[in-house]
Amino acid sequence: MRSVVRTGGGFEEAAAYSRAVRIDTQVAVSATAAIDGGDVLHRGDTYRQTLTALEKALAAAAELGAPKTMTLRTRLL
Repeated sequence: MRSVVRTGGGFEEAAAYSRAVRIDTQVAVSATAAIDGGDVLHRGDTYRQTLTALEKALAAAAELGAPKTMTLRTRLL
């Protein structure tokens, strides 16, 4: 079974993008940034931007039943 989390951004409609996807027991979260409504959050504060992006990614995974305690890997670029 496949489930998705969408955030309502325009790119989702244009490119069939989803913030997170669950297929059976696996959950994958796409690239996440400290952006809200097209505005960069915490400009100039890399630490807070990172925390915000991780919080958004973990919240999307949680919506699909994957708690943060089950997180296997994160990548920061």
